[in-house]
Amino acid sequence: MTANPPKPRFALSVGVVGHRPKDLAKAGNQDGVHPALQDISPNIERDIRLTLSAISAAAVRARKDHFEYFDQFITPPQILTLVSALAEGADTIAAQIAHELEYTLEAPLPFARLEYEKDFQYKADEKAKLSQVDADKATKRALDAYHALLDKVSTTFELPGQHALSSDNQHEGKLREQRAYEAAGLTVLSQADIVLAVWDHELARGRGGTAELVAEAARAGIPIVLVDAKGVEPVKVRWRNLMKFPAPIVAIDDLPSESLEVGIPRVVDELVRLPKTTEQREGAKRWFNEDRHCVNIRFGFPLLRSVFFAPFFKLRDFFPRLPDDIAKEYVDDASPVLHATQAKSILKLATPYGWADAVANYFAQFFRSAFVLNFFFAAFAVVAASSGVTMGDAEGLAEKVPAGLEILLIVCVILNTILGYFLGWHHRWVEAREIAERLRAALPLWTLGLRPGFFPGEEPTWTGWYARAIVRMQGLRAGNLNIDHMSAERTVLLKMLDGQCRYNRRNAKRARRLERGLEWIGIVLLGATLAIAFDHLTGSEMMSCAFDDKAHDVTIWLSVALPALATASYGVRVIGDFEGIFHRAGRTSHQLEQLAIAINQDPTELAMLRARARTAADIMLGDVASWRLSAESRGLAIPG
Repeated sequence: MTANPPKPRFALSVGVVGHRPKDLAKAGNQDGVHPALQDISPNIERDIRLTLSAISAAAVRARKDHFEYFDQFITPPQILTLVSALAEGADTIAAQIAHELEYTLEAPLPFARLEYEKDFQYKADEKAKLSQVDADKATKRALDAYHALLDKVSTTFELPGQHALSSDNQHEGKLREQRAYEAAGLTVLSQADIVLAVWDHELARGRGGTAELVAEAARAGIPIVLVDAKGVEPVKVRWRNLMKFPAPIVAIDDLPSESLEVGIPRVVDELVRLPKTTEQREGAKRWFNEDRHCVNIRFGFPLLRSVFFAPFFKLRDFFPRLPDDIAKEYVDDASPVLHATQAKSILKLATPYGWADAVANYFAQFFRSAFVLNFFFAAFAVVAASSGVTMGDAEGLAEKVPAGLEILLIVCVILNTILGYFLGWHHRWVEAREIAERLRAALPLWTLGLRPGFFPGEEPTWTGWYARAIVRMQGLRAGNLNIDHMSAERTVLLKMLDGQCRYNRRNAKRARRLERGLEWIGIVLLGATLAIAFDHLTGSEMMSCAFDDKAHDVTIWLSVALPALATASYGVRVIGDFEGIFHRAGRTSHQLEQLAIAINQDPTELAMLRARARTAADIMLGDVASWRLSAESRGLAIPG
């Protein structure tokens, strides 16, 4: 484990989608020759090489421009990845060129490896001019190229697609295959920071086709580099963020366009840089300098919890969990989908998650203890100041004690607030918690070959930038997602949902106890104040019976002290937002419980499981966004 939260390695992924040989041949008006036996237009190869070279050069410049935010001591400090399904045509051309340019190759395959080989087997009846001998040669040539690329791929992710069966009718078999190609294409898009599309600008010819995937990339706000499949038009970059004030345009033809030379440096820089504001950049630097916190000396909030048994003091309140232990739990959560040799592959996510969760827990207690101290110390200052009334004719040092105590308590409140402001306890808690929740939601998506959704273009907050950079660095998962193995992915998702449901139920219960307990304390204190005031108003002297001849002074003191304490309890309730926590946690728990029930009843089907995982991430991150909006409006301040 690292001594500080890890910086991400500079990483960028390019996903390639494009036509197969026969479609490239049609685009180039080369219908008379079988695609396996002809040379693809050299212009396509040239444009793909120009694109990948331009992205590589822009990445080098961007890493140098923002070097302080990336890990410079890891080897290599920069990873460029091409994500390709390795289909014949654009996919294999791009993969071969990318390998030459020292890109890492990742391959989400629509079928298992052996099953996918059927896509490379030519038959004599495919073209009238193709003999069986030529078909065999074409098959061997295609399979050799496929196997050669597989040997160069660093990560292979086999999806559970199936080819058409002889027992299928034509429509069912074709639909099954198209769904497999669609799943592979959507995996490519999910893993891509930039999409390289070799497209003839024609309409889609089936599910998972190039036109459909290009349209999906446009809807998702992914930058698209268009290579003309006809080899005529120059390469163009299309992206909504190329306009001065980006709009969520979804039609590819309506997206602003730029040349490769101008567009790519801008795209790459915007994708990898931190937000430009000083506040966000200072927040990132502060994060990278966080230390391990083995002991938490602030116990005001745990003490308040203990009063209402929500819950009582725990050893962890003084000795919080370390990032290493939390990261190990994260790895354990992923264990159903990991082989023994793959345990380290998840550490790129687990290590920063462990840090984020540990830092968030630490500063949550720090900040909450700070506002508890502020409100009750301010109330005690009033109690101390008003206690002079009961001291009668006290002289000397005894006479000065109330005023001295009042000054001391007020100074403590002021210093506590100043210290909390300059050390950023509140921000460090909120920001670390957001990172932890983003990375928690990323785990089940990663097991399914997906990334979480991120902001198109430059992230508005450094926390979003950091989570995105970590997920980008993690890359595609290696594995075989067949029907037998998909139960493991379902287990990971359900385990996360179960843990979040239990946490939210427990959190709601604790928040409710704190809210009700503080509310009743306020009611009792104000009720007692009302009784004292009524006693003075009526002159019944009921209170005098309970005290000596100083009863009058004591009742005056209580009439001041009790409302101050009641106000402090109310202030803690407001800043702690316990009622809001109760409602949000209850709502989130219910949503996740219903989602888990649905998953248990769903058939074992990849598209549905992916949709459920996306829904889980949306629920969890929506809850975090709602909580952060509420929490940020309740900072540490001097009561008054």
